[in-house]
Amino acid sequence: MPRLACVDVPALPLQILLRREPAWSRHPVAVVERDEPQGRILWVNEAARGARILPGRRYAEALSLCAELRASTVDTSEIDAAVRSLTQTLLEFSPTVEPSVAEPGVSWLDASGLTQLFASHEDWAAQLLARITATGFAARAVVGFTRFHAYALARVGGARALVLASPEDEQRRADQVRLDRLGIDPKLRDALDRLGIDTVGALRRLPPRGLLERFGKDAHGLHEIALGRRAEALVPHVEASPLSDRWERDPEDPRLDAPSLVFLGKRAIARLGQQLAARGEALRALDVTILLDGALPITMRIEPAEPTLDEVQLTELLRLRLESVAQQTLATLPGGVEPTGLELRCDAVRATREQLELFAEAPRRDPKLVDRAIARLRARLGDAAVCRATLRAGHLPEARFRLEALQHLPLARPDRESPPALVRRILLRPRALPDQRPGPDGWFAAGLRAGPVRKLHGPFVISGGWWTTEQHREYHFAEAERGDVLWIFWDRARRRWFEQGAVE
Repeated sequence: MPRLACVDVPALPLQILLRREPAWSRHPVAVVERDEPQGRILWVNEAARGARILPGRRYAEALSLCAELRASTVDTSEIDAAVRSLTQTLLEFSPTVEPSVAEPGVSWLDASGLTQLFASHEDWAAQLLARITATGFAARAVVGFTRFHAYALARVGGARALVLASPEDEQRRADQVRLDRLGIDPKLRDALDRLGIDTVGALRRLPPRGLLERFGKDAHGLHEIALGRRAEALVPHVEASPLSDRWERDPEDPRLDAPSLVFLGKRAIARLGQQLAARGEALRALDVTILLDGALPITMRIEPAEPTLDEVQLTELLRLRLESVAQQTLATLPGGVEPTGLELRCDAVRATREQLELFAEAPRRDPKLVDRAIARLRARLGDAAVCRATLRAGHLPEARFRLEALQHLPLARPDRESPPALVRRILLRPRALPDQRPGPDGWFAAGLRAGPVRKLHGPFVISGGWWTTEQHREYHFAEAERGDVLWIFWDRARRRWFEQGAVE
C-alpha cells in the first residue's frame, strides 16, 4: 500500500521569531499580522494556548487574556526563505515533496518504496527529523496512508516521528486530534466549538447536508476530506519562476502615450493578480519596463507600503509613476523614439490568509460603474448603440437571435463545473468570401494575415425555408494556417462561399 508522510515544523514563523528573541521562550508568545491592537494573531506557542489564546483572535483581545503575552511580526520574506530551505532538505529524503501553500512549515512527502534505501520507515523518519533539527528547527513527522489524517497527527505532540501500522490505526488516532490544532478557518473552528464539535472524530460524525446548510461549502469540504471522500494527489514542488506580463504593439496600432500605458498596465495587473492569488502570493514590488523603439528601455520599480493583492492600489501607484515618467522622460525623447510596449514583472512573497480571502471576495468590477458607462454610450450614440443578443426560434443561424437594447449588465455567474463551451462570433449578415480558386498559395478565406485554409470540416447541411425562399447551405469549419477557425457555408442557390462567423 502506498505510504504518505506529513512533516510539520510547528508554527514555523514562531520559531523564526524565537530565534530572534530567545529570551521570550519562557513566556506566552504570538506572531501577529501587524503590531497594533487590531492586528490578527497568526501563530502561538503552547504557553499562549494554555492561556486560551488561539490564532484568529485580535492582539488586544489576547492581551486581555494574558498580560505577559509577547508578540511581534515576522516578515514574509523570512518565512519564504525558511520554507525554501526546508523544501530543499526534504528533497534529500523523497523525490516528491509538496509544501503547503496555506501553512508554512507543513509539507507532504511520498514515502513509498523508501525501505530499499533505509532500514525501515522509522529509520527514514528519524534521519529526516535529525536533518531538520540540524538546521535549527523543531519538527514532527508522521508516516501514514492519507493526506488529511497524517497532517492531523503531525500537528500534535512533541518533536517526534510516528509511523502508523494501518489505515485503521491512522484514522483512530486522528479522530482524537482537536480541531484547534488544525489550520482551519478561525470562525468555523469557534462556531463548531460552541456546539461541542472540537475533534476530528466529532466532525466526521456530523451529517453532511446539515453541515453544508448551516456552515457552507468550506465546512462541507473539510468534512468530505476528513471522511476520505476527497483524495488529493501530491503536487510535486516545482521552483516557481517570477510572474511577468509583456505587451508590444503592432506597427499598425496607434502610438502609445501615458494614458495608454496606464490602461495596458491596469489590464496586466488584473491578470497578474489572479495568477499571484492562485499561487498563494502577494506583490511586494512591481518592476516596470517601458519598451522603446530605437532606444534602451526605461525601467522603474514600484513598491506598495506592504505586500498586497489590491489591484486598485497597484494601478494608482503605476499611474502616478507613469505620469511622472511621461513628463520627465518621454517628453524629452529624441525624434523617432517612442514607446512600443510595456512589461511588468512581479516580486512576490507569500500572501496572508486575510489577503487571499479579501482577493477572493472582492468583486472584479463595480456594476454601478458599468451601468453608468452604458448610459453614457446610449446618451452619446443612441439607445441602439449598446445591445445584447437574445435567442429566438429561427431556421437559419442569423435568424436565431435578435439584438435588444441593454440598460443593465447583470453580474456574471459562470458555471465552473461544466466544460467550457465553443464560442462562435456570428455576423449579423453573412459576408461573401473570395472564390475558392486553386492556386499555388491556396485559398485565403480568412485574409492574408491568417494564411491559406489548410483543412475543411464538414459539410453540415441546413436546408428548408420552402415556406418563403428555399435555402440550402453546406456549413464547414475552415482552419487557416495561423490557427484561425472560420464558420463558413456554401450557398447552393447563389453558388458561392459566405462567412457566417468565427470560432474562438
